[in-house]
Amino acid sequence: IGARSDVAIGGGALALNSLDAQWGALAAQGSAQFASRGVSAQLNINGAVDGLVPGLTGRLAGDFSLTPETILVDAHIADARAGELRVRAATLHAQGPLEAIATTFDLRGRLRQAPLTFAGTATVNLHEQAVRVEGRGALADEPIYSRAPILIDWSERRTHAAVNVAVGDGVVHANWEERGRALTGSAQIEDAPLAPLAAIWGERATGRIDGRISLTSSGRGLSGNADVRLDDARVSGRQRNPLDMHIVGNLAQNRLTSTVDATSTGGLVAHFEANAPVETSAAPLRIALAHERRGHASWSVHGPAESLWAVARLPDQSLSGALNGEGTIEFGAGYLSGDGQIEIVDGRFEDKLTGIRLVDLNARMALDQRGVTIETFTASGPRGGRLTATGGSVNDRQGSITVNVDGMRVADRPDARAVASGELTLAWNGLTSSLTGDLNIAEANIDIASNPQAGIPTLDVIEINRPGEEDEPLDEDQTARRNGATTLNVNINAPGRIFTRGRGVDAEWSLDMRLGGTSAHPLVFGTARAQRGTLALSGQPFEIEDAVIEFNGDPLDARVNLTAVRDTADLTARIRLIGTARDPEITFSSDPALPEDEILPQVLFGRSVEDLSALEAAQLAASLAALSGRASLDLVDAARAAAGLDRFNVRQDENGGFLVAGGVYLTRDVYVEVARTGLGQAQTRMEWTIRPRLVLITSFLTNGDQRVSLRWRRETD
Repeated sequence: IGARSDVAIGGGALALNSLDAQWGALAAQGSAQFASRGVSAQLNINGAVDGLVPGLTGRLAGDFSLTPETILVDAHIADARAGELRVRAATLHAQGPLEAIATTFDLRGRLRQAPLTFAGTATVNLHEQAVRVEGRGALADEPIYSRAPILIDWSERRTHAAVNVAVGDGVVHANWEERGRALTGSAQIEDAPLAPLAAIWGERATGRIDGRISLTSSGRGLSGNADVRLDDARVSGRQRNPLDMHIVGNLAQNRLTSTVDATSTGGLVAHFEANAPVETSAAPLRIALAHERRGHASWSVHGPAESLWAVARLPDQSLSGALNGEGTIEFGAGYLSGDGQIEIVDGRFEDKLTGIRLVDLNARMALDQRGVTIETFTASGPRGGRLTATGGSVNDRQGSITVNVDGMRVADRPDARAVASGELTLAWNGLTSSLTGDLNIAEANIDIASNPQAGIPTLDVIEINRPGEEDEPLDEDQTARRNGATTLNVNINAPGRIFTRGRGVDAEWSLDMRLGGTSAHPLVFGTARAQRGTLALSGQPFEIEDAVIEFNGDPLDARVNLTAVRDTADLTARIRLIGTARDPEITFSSDPALPEDEILPQVLFGRSVEDLSALEAAQLAASLAALSGRASLDLVDAARAAAGLDRFNVRQDENGGFLVAGGVYLTRDVYVEVARTGLGQAQTRMEWTIRPRLVLITSFLTNGDQRVSLRWRRETD
């Protein structure tokens, strides 16, 4: 705290004029008077309130006026947080005597993760340290309003809050009281919509909720109970049939017992009971599993697998089939055992990230004192192939599962498809795990152009005054994730038939690689070698003579060594790329020898760089950028690809006018082109490469003119 001002004494009062004060990051300017009848002040306040009040952060700007009897405040609040309430922007006007300050407010922000707007009135009594609030707004787009005044009172030893609000067409009652380290809280939900309450925790759900929850603390831990029902609940967009659930729980200081019953219109019947060791505290409020102790549970499930899978909240995977199982389990940190079994019959699994799909899935797993054992697991691919799995727990901490793949599609996406065979083993010991094995790829197709980010430049942009910005969550520090990644050691081999296509590359590769590192940070080691292929620049193909990519960890640090050649009637040109995938070095050479900056224009357009049009120069720059891996959005090449052409350009004709031309290769050696001049005159041109250095060219004009020419090149010592 710091302050400076002019001081005056007179009339029985102490006056501070030209006051400039600082409290933390909050600044105040104005004046203040101290007299026998009380304190008066007129201040302009601006700055951050972080750290001034425990648990409160944000910025405050406004005017503050105080007399011994009254107070007047006009303020704006921004980027504030108090507990789970985040306020993007709020306005506040308060005026009146200290025992009855009339207040109006309007705020926009979030309650945890649910968008919240609320406006209304309040009465503040600073003498009794109490507030009464009434208002209405919306929580996750569902209307809310106070059915009775929201009451909040506080003192040095006690804080109490009582809430009675309507949420949609339902009602929520809540009470909360803290006295030192002791607290008491309860909530009663009466047939409320589930969506806005689920949105508080970042979930998307529909249905109704009804029930009660209570929580108390005496300073040694927490205790409480809950009895909640969900009707017609959908907790995932993939969930076909709504669920009816009944959840009953009881919390002691170090034990949590719960019972869950669930049914669906699709035929699911599930029951779960658990008794788990927990650790609780009131400050901070915390309920967590005790890792050093063990809990036990019993369960049974019968019905369609998709109904239960939706509750698992795995939107990128889906599972269907007839699910049946029951048993008991004992669990703890890195420990799982019990007695029971679960099976799925005629199942189907899909992973949208990799495109892997399994059909005719039949699996049965047993649970015993050792842990989980796979008794049977077989599945087929929709396009052939077979997958089997065996293994399970060796004891309460160790185990392994071996997966055999025979001619299965291990990737099936628009940008990548692969068929492989091999054996992979997942082994674990406590909380550590490893994946080892050998995978032989029979065939793979990688379409570089299908990558949605390919060719799209990324710009660093700072947006200001964006509409709806105030409704977005405030940026928060990300909590470091636990380092529990699986270590990798998988050999990947392919003698050939690894095809890459798109963005000018059409090649076949062989692989001899090893996947290492961890699942969180995979590393690649080994070699990829081109068997054959072409590298096309603006539609002009270069034959790949030799290409090797050596991996030694990070794929972006792979060493590239590629040479490609193109023969024309005028010259033989070579491109060489060497260096890392992040920053390759490109060199050109030709026979007969030309300056390096002349080679590519001659190959692509048949002219010197000085004779290129502006559009051709842009195509040349885009081709060089594509080679270096720094390609921006090439509109000419995009138009060529969209029209299905091998070549497309705009150039000047013999008369100095513009000529728009596009063509395709009918075969490897025959090229046909159709062009139109700026005057609308069309012409057709055909090139036949009889030999690498011998080209026959014919052209036909709409006026009946026909031309034939022969271009050749002979090299002599």
